[in-house]
Amino acid sequence: MVCNISAYTPFLPPMIPGLVIHCINAVENSGLDQENIYKYEGHPEQIKELLKELVSDKKLKLDSLLKKAHIHSICSALKEFLLCLDENLVPSTSWPWFAEALEEENTRDIQSHLYAGIADLPQPNRDTLAYIVLHLQRVAESGDTKMTKQALAEIFGPIIIGTDNSENISQSSKAVKVFASLLDIQGDYWNQYIVLPSTVQGPVTPTMQGLRNTPTSDMALVQTINRRGNATPYRNFTRSEQKKRFFKTPIFGK
Repeated sequence: MVCNISAYTPFLPPMIPGLVIHCINAVENSGLDQENIYKYEGHPEQIKELLKELVSDKKLKLDSLLKKAHIHSICSALKEFLLCLDENLVPSTSWPWFAEALEEENTRDIQSHLYAGIADLPQPNRDTLAYIVLHLQRVAESGDTKMTKQALAEIFGPIIIGTDNSENISQSSKAVKVFASLLDIQGDYWNQYIVLPSTVQGPVTPTMQGLRNTPTSDMALVQTINRRGNATPYRNFTRSEQKKRFFKTPIFGK
């Protein structure tokens, strides 16, 4: 079956899948001057090849492929990996707490409520969420991308935030609001979850060194891409709609 995110992370913190780090590094190295990243879909065959190489982690071939890949394909590969997980980064069991945060009277109370929910997440979920949020904040801060926090929340909210009913449009809309609130939390808060342990010498930002390979056998149920074509505008889908739209037959060989 499709794996929990913990199957794709290293054993030591920060517990972030190598695939996520690869994609985000590629976007930040060459995509922050591109308009509408994450809004448009990449080429289906290129995404399929990227996902295969990203999970196998054959570094030399992967580096070459990432350099050649269109930025929209890299962004799509990241989104589709998150959709393939057997539960959202913020799982549906945590939904009531995160949804209740929106009922607080002011931003400070909303964020205090969210802090408690974030701290309660499993470490792989929390660390990966922090890494993605920090990345999306940088995307929004880059004027060249023309992607606001709200626009990014509309894309990533239904992908990352689990609700009681993913088919419910009102809950999907609330998931967007929750994710927008997460994007408003200062970077200093998120940074605490992705720093390396003090005993480790190296850069603060996680790299691929020491990460275990992403398993491929449990990804057999990942479905191939059912897309409308290159550079198709992205609209706000529920998580279930996105899965049906993105995948139809297995990407990875049995």
